[in-house]
Amino acid sequence: MLFKKINFACAGLLIVLVLFSISCSENTESNMTLKNMSADQILKKTKIAMRNLNSYQLDLKHSSGTGTPVDNTGLTLSEASATINLPDDIYIEGNLLFGNIVLKTKYIKKKSDSYYINPITQKWESIEDNSNPLSLAVNGLNEILFSTIDQIESPTIDSSNANSYIIRGEISPSIFDTLLGETLEKSLETKITIDKNLYQINKIEISGQASKYDDPKIIRKLTISNFDKPFDISIPSLK
Repeated sequence: MLFKKINFACAGLLIVLVLFSISCSENTESNMTLKNMSADQILKKTKIAMRNLNSYQLDLKHSSGTGTPVDNTGLTLSEASATINLPDDIYIEGNLLFGNIVLKTKYIKKKSDSYYINPITQKWESIEDNSNPLSLAVNGLNEILFSTIDQIESPTIDSSNANSYIIRGEISPSIFDTLLGETLEKSLETKITIDKNLYQINKIEISGQASKYDDPKIIRKLTISNFDKPFDISIPSLK
């Protein structure tokens, strides 16, 4: 009887060891697969993750230079922060430069209705959607975000850590067409920081002149955050 119990115990231990070995083998294969992913494979997963978002926040800042000219408005966008509930709820606030004058303004779009803070009176006003520079700015920032992952050329894994992949490559200045109007033809350097678990983009940096008006050393930094966090975007009071 004792011998049988020992045999059962040994058999049970053997089964546990086999299952543990299989589990470790599967995890090792999975880790190796992730470790050996190419830049193109990472970007493919990123495209799917970003296209499935319901909401997100975009923040634009610049290193060197005054900012990004907004089409032919005569205004320059020095910095901006936008929250977006897809498909058509938008809130953005930003600093626009008119020469040396800083104009602080905000813009809200709710479906087919659009409003902005008049930078002179600092009061909310109803406005046509396409006649406000911050409307162009939102469209331009989204174009930069999604065109970068769609059109990046010669992507390589620049580095990675426990949390992120950093993909480096080149991008055409045409991704700035909505913001700048006319762009140059030379390629720009771009660096994309991608979450290692969710494959969402955390940051995009684009270096170089996209237009003849840009500072030669300009770096545009676009930070993406608050993924799938619903934002409270409501119609403002016009009183």
